[in-house]
Formats: sequence, structure tokens, C-alpha cells
Amino acid sequence: VRGQCWAFCDLKPSAKKYPVALFKAARRVIVESGARFIYATADPEQKTAIRFLSALGFEHVEKDVWRWQRSAQ
Repeated sequence: VRGQCWAFCDLKPSAKKYPVALFKAARRVIVESGARFIYATADPEQKTAIRFLSALGFEHVEKDVWRWQRSAQ
């Protein structure tokens, strides 16, 4: 979106049975993306959205926007 990389997740209800697999898949997509920054929004209707983004290394930017930043190497 306008030069920014935005991540999203659209899951079927049955996917919630596999939180570890979801976390590992999300982490893999983030790492393999090659993006320096990735933005995401936390769905207020999903109780665990903020905890999930935080666990992946996203930091709160403003309102419902979160940002992940690749560490300098």
C-alpha cells in the first residue's frame, strides 16, 4: 500500500485450533518477505490480536496500527 508492506490474516474459525502452527507460519512469512518494515492492524474483535502481533515482534505505532522492523545486521 503506497510503498508500505502490510500484513493481514484471514482465517477460518477452525484455524484457531492450531495457534502454534499459525505463529510459526506468520513468523516464516515475515522473515522470508525481505521487507524492512511490515505494518499490520489489530482487529479489535479478536481478543488475542495484540498479543499475537506483540509475540511476532510488532510494536504499537498509533491507534490500531502495529509495525515490525527487521533488525539491522
